[in-house]
Amino acid sequence: MNISTKIRIVIIDDHSLFRSGLKSLFETESDIEVIGEADNGANGLALIRQTSPDIVLLDIGIPGISGLEVCRQITQQLATIKVIMLTMHQTPSHLRKAFSAGAQGFILKQGGIEELLLAIRAIYAGKKYICSDMAGTVMDKFAGNSESSQESEVSSDLTDREAEIVRLVCQGWDNQQIGDALYISPATVKTHRARIMHKLDIHSNTDLLKYALKTGIIELE
Repeated sequence: MNISTKIRIVIIDDHSLFRSGLKSLFETESDIEVIGEADNGANGLALIRQTSPDIVLLDIGIPGISGLEVCRQITQQLATIKVIMLTMHQTPSHLRKAFSAGAQGFILKQGGIEELLLAIRAIYAGKKYICSDMAGTVMDKFAGNSESSQESEVSSDLTDREAEIVRLVCQGWDNQQIGDALYISPATVKTHRARIMHKLDIHSNTDLLKYALKTGIIELE
């Protein structure tokens, strides 16, 4: 964590009005400074490596490299940087995936700025934070609530890396682009794609797209 009088933040979100709104709100806080912003995962990762912020506010649903993959790369390569996931999706599966990717916080975009500020300060102090609207989900899981537990354990037949490759393929990325984004060779991407198609018994990109929509790997806006 950087030694600073202010909490240094990078915002990664594809909606410029949302980023601008957060920046304006943070300007009134004496202990928070926005040092950069990006509208997609690739630009966000480059910015993070350049600026080394304390905390990244990261939208799960950014285009290109997903927020989950960005979070995984931060966790693996830049472990001192903390991530707060921002999302519109109030589901146990999104919560589980965010923390599995290494996030320290999970905040719903429809929540209030007061809770976001609370999360930022808590995470800067070394804690984790789940927004109040999702806290009940965690309690249900530990209490053994069957409905919540079943929903939170819904999983794909694919690994996280395979699911990310499927998402990028469905967005029209080629093997070279995917390899560059995930720091693997195009040949490795090709191998992954062949393994995915075999594992799912799928024989066309159209069927792969249907699978991705059905399982929530990609979502229609």
